Amino acid sequence: TMKARYFLIAFLLMISGVLGAQQRCDAYQYTQQQIAADPSLRLRLDAIETFTHNHSNVSNYTSRTESKNIIRIPVVVHVLYHTAAENISDAQVQQQLNILNKCFRRQNPDTVNTPSYFRSVAADAGFEFVLATSDRRKRSTSGIIRKYTPVTLWQEDDKMKFSSETGDDAWDSKSYLNIWVCNLDRVMGYSTIPGGPADKDGLVIGTAVFGGNNDFTSGKTVVHEAGHWLNLKHLWGDAYCGDDGVADTPKQSGYNISCPTGIRKSCGNDANGDMY
Repeated sequence: TMKARYFLIAFLLMISGVLGAQQRCDAYQYTQQQIAADPSLRLRLDAIETFTHNHSNVSNYTSRTESKNIIRIPVVVHVLYHTAAENISDAQVQQQLNILNKCFRRQNPDTVNTPSYFRSVAADAGFEFVLATSDRRKRSTSGIIRKYTPVTLWQEDDKMKFSSETGDDAWDSKSYLNIWVCNLDRVMGYSTIPGGPADKDGLVIGTAVFGGNNDFTSGKTVVHEAGHWLNLKHLWGDAYCGDDGVADTPKQSGYNISCPTGIRKSCGNDANGDMY
């Protein structure tokens, strides 16, 4: 819904200081590469945007959350490790999901820092992420797949998503969110968006930033990429003063780095300035 999208994309901006300090978030570039490889993807993306526009409204959002009709998304975490240190623990996986859920449910203590002029539209998005308890054949599972790989450094080319490339195959994207955790080169993580190939659907996250033990990201890379997976653009629309497709977010020029204070105006936005 519009209000849920509003909060989520505001959160993408809130953590963009982390992403700006890294090599950048390549969500836009990755999507453009997918469209170049399969031009029909553009038609599917346009259809999804039309559907989203036609079904987004605050009243539907309010009634759903007030009735506690939370959408729970089963998650499969594919841990690809070359060294023992990369074979992260079950506890670290659960810690990451706890961070993800607090952010999407707006339960973080730092929500008190939301500027007063944006608090009325900051929202519990109504999503929760839980480890899968059964596989496609209804067999019990922990939701965590561990696999040794001879690959020491993965690229942003989706090879980690295929057993034939010594990665691990995706579970059915209609029933699960796939998250591949591996030693990534150059970027901290990236995500598909709705409408792409089912066998590539999900998030890819660098081992070093998965979970809450990394002081630099505090587990927020997964939150950012999950927003893209739910069809959110960066607030600046991946262009200078671009359009994010959400009517009630102000335009802005690009990333805000670190933790801004006060009014940050750009692109002729209103008196409240950028939504950081």
